[in-house]
Amino acid sequence: MSFYISFSMQVRMQLFGQLNPGKPVPSFATILTNMVKSDGITSIYKGVDAAIGRQLVYGTARIGLHRAISDELKKRNDGKPINFGMKALSGMASGSIAVCIGTPFDIALVRLQSDSMAPAAERKNYKNVMDALTRTVKEEGPAALYKGLAPNILRGMSMNVGQLACYDQAKEMVAKLLNDPMTNGPAFTTQVGASLVAVSTYLPIGCVFWYAKQYLICIFVLKSFHLHRVSQQQHSQCHLT
Repeated sequence: MSFYISFSMQVRMQLFGQLNPGKPVPSFATILTNMVKSDGITSIYKGVDAAIGRQLVYGTARIGLHRAISDELKKRNDGKPINFGMKALSGMASGSIAVCIGTPFDIALVRLQSDSMAPAAERKNYKNVMDALTRTVKEEGPAALYKGLAPNILRGMSMNVGQLACYDQAKEMVAKLLNDPMTNGPAFTTQVGASLVAVSTYLPIGCVFWYAKQYLICIFVLKSFHLHRVSQQQHSQCHLT
């Protein structure tokens, strides 16, 4: 849950920057404090169901597909370890497929966050992640669930290559250096060494694509809210006339 709070604050800071161009973005602590004061402690967890759904779908798919594809490639290689190129190919394929499955939950999460930041009269009042998803499709069409897909796919590919393909390759290399036979799986020291390599290769590239993805999603969502506001104003004017 602490990770979700951090992620939620990052999204809100990006949304604040888009909603208030030219104004300095408040700090993490300021946004958190203002949320609790204005909307209560539960506002911190607004959209947590979307975040959980994303991890269940995207996280499971990207790891499971990579392992399945890697195992199949190894099988086709007569049971011998596959080279790094094949590992990277598996990581990119599984990452891109997983992103296509999980992107709607990213959209739902940003919509739930941005809705809670809008003035009360302009909120769409999404009930939960499923309500956000179904209403988005109904009001804007299925394509609205895939805004920002391109940088998200690049991030998913780089994330899987960095975290999974590089981890698999580093695990083999570290095991050789430490004389770890890995008969019952890699030793703890092998896992730590491989993990450090994987993190160092992913972070420099993955973070860039993550911010690009979040930036585009925030723009598309705020554009949707702007159109909703204009529609409300026109509807009110029609009733007045």
